[in-house]
Amino acid sequence: MIDYGSVVYSSARPSYLKRLDYVHHQSLRLCLGALRTSPIPSLHAEAFEPSPSCRRDKLSLSFYFRILSKDNHPLRGTLLNGNNNRLFNANPSCIPHVGLRMRNILPDTFHKVKVHTNDFLGHPP
Repeated sequence: MIDYGSVVYSSARPSYLKRLDYVHHQSLRLCLGALRTSPIPSLHAEAFEPSPSCRRDKLSLSFYFRILSKDNHPLRGTLLNGNNNRLFNANPSCIPHVGLRMRNILPDTFHKVKVHTNDFLGHPP
């Protein structure tokens, strides 16, 4: 599984993500001993692995909610700020930040969810 840094590279162009997906599928074929002509969905089902795009979305959502759960995280204000929507809608070649991408992934019902903040130490170690 190519997970390390997936929150960062999940915003890459689809053509670049396809290259990573190809490597992932080849590794599944190698681990399972499957033929090259085996359908990709059956590889994921056989290996009990989610698709790379689902896995990237899951890890990005985990990162998003981890940031929102900390009051003093430097990125919290950026993720909650909705003023950048017009900028990214006007210029589709700009890569949106994690907050905007997560708003597209989450259903509309979760946009107004209050995340419980938990600050155990009060300050970073």
